Amino acid sequence: MNERSRLPVRNLSSRLVWLALAVFSVRAGGQSPASGASGASSQDLSIAIQELRAQVQELRATITEMKSEAAEYRAQSDELRKEL
Repeated sequence: MNERSRLPVRNLSSRLVWLALAVFSVRAGGQSPASGASGASSQDLSIAIQELRAQVQELRATITEMKSEAAEYRAQSDELRKEL
């Protein structure tokens, strides 16, 4: 797996951590990473969820692309084996 394909996963992981902290903050009434001492608003959470959904779609597209590339490599490998 190349570095390009790992970056979205890292970004998604950090966003999931942020979202978990924000949800916990709203429930606890404490601080959140996004909105300071007032706690995360439902709008903050809604925006975070929308961004995560977009990132999930990007990851799905990346996975589909990688599966296609893997299938092409397997086909090429099979052809090379037959030639040997």
